[in-house]
Amino acid sequence: MTVSEHKYYLVTGASRGLGIELVQQLLCRPETTVIAAVRDIGSASPRLLALPNEKQNTLIIEQIDSASDDDALTVVKSLEETHKIPHLDVVIANAGISREKAPAAVVKKQVMTDHFNVNAIAVLLLYQATKPLLRSGGKFVAISSTSGSILDVAARPSSNIAYGASKAALNYIIRKIYFQDKDLVTFPIHPGWVQTDMGNSSARKQGLEQAEVPVEESARGILNLVCLALEDAIKDCKRN
Repeated sequence: MTVSEHKYYLVTGASRGLGIELVQQLLCRPETTVIAAVRDIGSASPRLLALPNEKQNTLIIEQIDSASDDDALTVVKSLEETHKIPHLDVVIANAGISREKAPAAVVKKQVMTDHFNVNAIAVLLLYQATKPLLRSGGKFVAISSTSGSILDVAARPSSNIAYGASKAALNYIIRKIYFQDKDLVTFPIHPGWVQTDMGNSSARKQGLEQAEVPVEESARGILNLVCLALEDAIKDCKRN
C-alpha cells in the first residue's frame, strides 16, 4: 500500500444524524481514515464510539466546537503531529444549527449571531484551518440548504430567518472559496429534507410525521456526488 492509495476524510457534526451516517458509510470503504469531529468529545455518542476502527479503516474522534475560534486549528495540529496524517482528501463541513424559528420582526440579535457563527463563520474557519492539509484536487464540501437560496425565499413558508440567512451566507462563502482557491474542488450540497432530529422537528411543526429523505439515502447521495465531483461538473452544479 502507498500513501496515495489511502483516503483521508474529515467530517464535522459527526455525533449524530447525517454526520454519523456519513462517517459510518465512509468506514465501509477500504483503505480509509475518517476524522469524526464532534462538538464535545466527552459526550460522543455510543454509536460513534462503537464504529469499527480496524487496521485498514481507521476512525479518529476529535473535538471541533463550531462556537470555538481555535478548535479547528488545534485538531489540524493534532492530526499532523499526533496521528501523522499526511493530507486530507475531503473535508465535509456538516455541523450546523436551526433554533428559534422567529420571523424578521421579532428575531433576537443573539439568535442571528449564533446561527451565523455556527452555520457560516465556523465553516470559513474550518476551511482556513484545513487548507494546508488539503492537497491539490482535494474537496471542501459544505452541507447547506435550499433555505439559503435567495431565489426560493418566496416559495418557502418557514419563518426561520436566522437559519436561512446563515445558510445564504454559507453559500456565498463557499462560492467565493471556489473562485479564490483554484487548487480545491469546493461546493455546497443541499442534502434534502432529511429524517434527522432537525428535519423531523421541522416536519412535525408542519403537521407531518417526519421529513422526506431517510438519513442513509441522503448520506449515500452526498458521498456519491463527492466522489464524482470533477471541476467541469461543479461549474454546472445547481444544488444551491
